[in-house]
Amino acid sequence: MAKSKNWLILACIGVILLTAGYFGARYMAKNMAEQKVQEFFAGMDDVVHAEYGGVDVGLFSREAVVSDLRIAALGGKTIAMDRMVLSRYEEEDGVPRAVTVRFEGVDVPVTPEYFKESSEFIHKLGYDVLHCDYVMDYAYRKAEQTLDLAEFSLIVKDAGKLGFSVQLANVDLDDLAQGGPSAMLVAVDGIEVNYTDDSLMDRLMKTAAAEERMSEEQLMREANKNMEREIARTRDRGEEFAAQAMSELQRFVNERKGLRVSADPKQPVTVLEIIGMKNPQDVIEALGVEVRAQ
Repeated sequence: MAKSKNWLILACIGVILLTAGYFGARYMAKNMAEQKVQEFFAGMDDVVHAEYGGVDVGLFSREAVVSDLRIAALGGKTIAMDRMVLSRYEEEDGVPRAVTVRFEGVDVPVTPEYFKESSEFIHKLGYDVLHCDYVMDYAYRKAEQTLDLAEFSLIVKDAGKLGFSVQLANVDLDDLAQGGPSAMLVAVDGIEVNYTDDSLMDRLMKTAAAEERMSEEQLMREANKNMEREIARTRDRGEEFAAQAMSELQRFVNERKGLRVSADPKQPVTVLEIIGMKNPQDVIEALGVEVRAQ
């Protein structure tokens, strides 16, 4: 009986220790997350001002989740969003070296205040408010002098997703932050731009057809004729890359799925080299540019 009581006491102590350990670890993780969030916004103090509610954290993921966030550009507009998820923030000497962050539930009203003269056209497409998410994920490796922007994307509900990624070499981030001359030596190692459609093209075609007072089928027939005519003219001029790019664009307009533009040079090409190329075709070949409908 005494032995059973001892086991019960030990079990109770174990539960207490585990509970205390959990809340202690969570408290420490929350403090660290709040500090990272403060550092993140402190780095943008000269551009924006942020106000937010609570900061929560995943004990194992270590993601800092900021709720009820409002960001105001200095002298400009205020944007409200549901939450921000900061997965990674690393800085050195006040310069962010690695950031992974998502802004979710960003609602932007379609008004002249935000879109000026374009607001009327956006209304015609059927949008009163744009519901957006933003994602940014980059890392700078100082020893290798490389910058990898793995993702910079905008997702608009019922419109589409536009994503951008780039890999750069010869990047001296400290010099660039001070406006130094090393920008000319930065080299492009890879670029990719992706657009995935989610009804935006349908809305554009319907609006264009209504303005031209024709059916969408008629509009597409006319558009295809014009594109095929221009592709043939471009090929006759010996501009094969432009013709191929227009063919892929035509396929995208007809299928309305996605479009990818990429650059994959055989070796990194510096900004100085690009500026020195007078013929656009030389730039295209040096960067290995490709256009593909998805």
